Amino acid sequence: MKEQPGSKDYRDPNLYNYHYNREDRLSKLPPELQSRIAGDLPKGFFRNNRTVTIIFVDLALIALVWFVFLPLIRTGASGRLEGYSFVLRGFSYGGNALISLKVTKDSEHKGLPPTYTAVVGLSSSNRTVEMQGELPTGLKGVQTLRTSLPLSGKTVAVVCTVHLGGKHLDLKARLRTN
Repeated sequence: MKEQPGSKDYRDPNLYNYHYNREDRLSKLPPELQSRIAGDLPKGFFRNNRTVTIIFVDLALIALVWFVFLPLIRTGASGRLEGYSFVLRGFSYGGNALISLKVTKDSEHKGLPPTYTAVVGLSSSNRTVEMQGELPTGLKGVQTLRTSLPLSGKTVAVVCTVHLGGKHLDLKARLRTN
């Protein structure tokens, strides 16, 4: 049954003429979208993307702070010799310099003696202490030597020379205060 004019379901076929015009539709868009659709994208790395620019600047500032201030607050000195890592640290406490030398085994080396010698002193005095320690045996094994020296003058650093298997390693670390 066909709907009659005047009924609620009746639609006049001549009343609705749909005409699609892409240019008319695109002209109603904001200018940023028009240029993007036209292919006129901004050139460059950030492409006018403010969020990416802010994130990049933040990362650059964090990296700058990391590489500038980290050496200033780092108090230990480290070095490698014959497959072992040596870390020297010094602390000032109660008129004494408390010194520690931590040794970690990183890799296997054959023919090394089982002990090493460390000569530790302060930068402001000629007094040194010679310590002997056993090398860690297992991989990633750790051994720590500790000693103390009386502070004299304006001591700012702890120096250490490690002798192992005919080679030596010189370390110098800032003395950390309370």
